[in-house]
Amino acid sequence: MIHSSNKLLLLTLTPLFVGCSDYGFGHPGDNLVMDCLDRNYPAETVEMDPRCQQYEETSSLLNIIEWYKQDWNSEPNHNNVSMTPIALPLTDDNNDGARDEKDFPDIVLISYQEDRSVIRAINGNTGTDIWSVSNTGVQKEGGLAGGDIDGDGLVEIIGVTIQNRVICLEHDGSIKWTSDIIGGAIPESHVYPAIANMDGANLPEIIVGSAILDANGHLLGTGEHGIGGSGFGTTSFAADLDQDGQQEVIVGNALYNISGETIWYNGLPDGYPAVADLDGDQIPEIIVSSKGNLRAQSSIDGSVIWESNLQGNESGPPTIGDIDGDGYPEIGVASKDSYTVLEGDGTVIWVNQTTEPSGLTSAVTFDFEGDGLPEILHIDQNRVWIFHGPSGDVKVESPEHSSPTWLEYAIVVDIDGDNEAEIVSPSAPENGSPDAPNKGVTAFGAVEDNWRPGRTIWNQHSYSITNVNDDGTIPELPTPNWLSYNNFRSGDLNALTGLVLPDLYATYYEVCEFECDQDRLAVWVQLGNRGMADINGDVLIELWADEPSGRVLLDSVIVDSGVPAGQALDSIKMSATGVDSIEDLLVTVDGGNLVENDGVWRECDEENNEEIWGHGVCMQ
Repeated sequence: MIHSSNKLLLLTLTPLFVGCSDYGFGHPGDNLVMDCLDRNYPAETVEMDPRCQQYEETSSLLNIIEWYKQDWNSEPNHNNVSMTPIALPLTDDNNDGARDEKDFPDIVLISYQEDRSVIRAINGNTGTDIWSVSNTGVQKEGGLAGGDIDGDGLVEIIGVTIQNRVICLEHDGSIKWTSDIIGGAIPESHVYPAIANMDGANLPEIIVGSAILDANGHLLGTGEHGIGGSGFGTTSFAADLDQDGQQEVIVGNALYNISGETIWYNGLPDGYPAVADLDGDQIPEIIVSSKGNLRAQSSIDGSVIWESNLQGNESGPPTIGDIDGDGYPEIGVASKDSYTVLEGDGTVIWVNQTTEPSGLTSAVTFDFEGDGLPEILHIDQNRVWIFHGPSGDVKVESPEHSSPTWLEYAIVVDIDGDNEAEIVSPSAPENGSPDAPNKGVTAFGAVEDNWRPGRTIWNQHSYSITNVNDDGTIPELPTPNWLSYNNFRSGDLNALTGLVLPDLYATYYEVCEFECDQDRLAVWVQLGNRGMADINGDVLIELWADEPSGRVLLDSVIVDSGVPAGQALDSIKMSATGVDSIEDLLVTVDGGNLVENDGVWRECDEENNEEIWGHGVCMQ
């Protein structure tokens, strides 16, 4: 929509006989009847300026260990952690009667020694014990999910046992319920549950492999094809792919409804899924990592859009984020002794060699520096890595880690309320030795207190920002993550545009002088954006006259529809009356070239925001 605030109104006139010059303006001519009737110059695509994408110089991210936890009050020798921790509000730290994002997040994890596992909760700020629960039989290399599943305002914790049962703990560690044995839908190891309100009403559901349970642990259904894994654990989850208010269970080769009925099955090998809008059409794609192969599938019918072979015969759960700042998401995935980042069309951007014997771990994207370009946080067998998104250059290489490389990754949360993110990373001996130095869990923070803010919650392995609220409640109808943040396993609070910027311009289509003898002038202007980022708010265009007495504002227009990158909008008509002997015209956008603070919008070129017509107008 366009709002015009010209104080000099153009009136509709009876046509006159006039002519046009090659410059697009003219004076009354011979045998032609014309006036400044409306013209229509349609919107068009314009070439984007590659200078509107910039990269910062790669530098190190200085970090320190804020706390290191390998000793517990209960069963202290059970201190190996090989699962992705979760962060939840378990305790009322500020004594306001609630447990929510205003409190320090607490870290919940599974630790083990040999085949015996313990579920533990520790304070995120200090790493001190909150509670430990033994004898649950949870899978030592499996995972947990957390959220308020019963509507009491307190989070619950979901795990999976080696007997293929689902177990639910209250926020204080007491056992709430244990399900019946679920056969076929979940394996006996490396299973990560997820939580979602699949029907958009009542209480949330629990997704474990291809099984769907209600909030009381009763089985609602199981899918008959994939379980959301690649022969080694599961990371299935739910999302409303068609935006009908009902979420679907997503596995590597099928889609199920809340009853476990098949919506589609594509006959391909199962794998670890993720979801994002890869091509910007607001329809999500399903990205599947399966045994050294990465593929993108249609969410509508499961058909393969592209596939790419990776190094080795295994590959882990994918991570998605706009790591190069081009406005479209990229995909990161671990495989045998390597980490690969690909464009959304499957083109490989870079590959880094790692120590990854299984090829099954995952990663997180997060913009630690706040420069608009997320880094990739990855843990392999003996290193914590942070890679520069666009190039893959190493920004952090920390030896304060070890792992047998199952499906785990480190999470990014604000654990101490300092409005900065920290890294919470699990460790277990890669060789199983009880004397290995790296075990338990480590919290890393910024040396210079300059990391970007993070959330205070990370509730499951298949995490996206909109799948859980800050207080641990599960949204009934979550905003699709691909329509807002368009990432997956990312800790960034804001949708990122990276160091891509818009570049507004305004130029002339036509200057009509046919009504100068009646002191009226009409000008058609093109507003466009040659940059690589959208303008999503009001844009001011102004038309000025250079007259003998000085510069005078003739008309101003506010375009409130925004201006997409690489687009010029429909023509905009600007007008004036009382015109006489204009020496030249000037059209400006966003205040012109010399406006204070470069105007409302930050652009990659602030010196192309005005254009001179270059001719006298309505000269007497």
